[in-house]
Amino acid sequence: MNGQLGFIILFCSLFILWITSKPFYYLSLRLHMKRVSRKLNFRYKDLHHSFEQMVYFINLPSHLPEVIDAKKEDIELKIDIRGLFYPEVNGIKVFLTNKNKSLFIAYIPVEDFRMPLLDKLEKEKKINEEDYRKIGTFKLLHPKTLLEMKEDIFKNLQSGHYSG
Repeated sequence: MNGQLGFIILFCSLFILWITSKPFYYLSLRLHMKRVSRKLNFRYKDLHHSFEQMVYFINLPSHLPEVIDAKKEDIELKIDIRGLFYPEVNGIKVFLTNKNKSLFIAYIPVEDFRMPLLDKLEKEKKINEEDYRKIGTFKLLHPKTLLEMKEDIFKNLQSGHYSG
């Protein structure tokens, strides 16, 4: 009986750890961002970025019907996370999903998501690589950034295609 109770407690503990690991990871990123930005006197909105390092797995402009007929709603962003109990974001995977088909079209690794202000601070040795990664990950996962990413991807998919 004690063995079963111990197993149940262990299972419940692991389940709770698994369920709470992602929210606590995001919270730790946010708190790290606030701490470093306060210390170095910059604001979140000072972190300008671009998606030029996005790696596309299709030619742009594309002649694939799935790409030509794509709508912004068809673009699906999935967070690429490594680790079950101690998660770490690797990047963002981009899928084009329509007509029950999913096409993996692009990827941006966290390391390639660069911001000029953080580049400057890292060069001046005011932040280290870990600080850059945590702040960059926080910025990359922010809902506003993800929306901007979707819009940028849609614009790139539609470049060279004219309706009419």
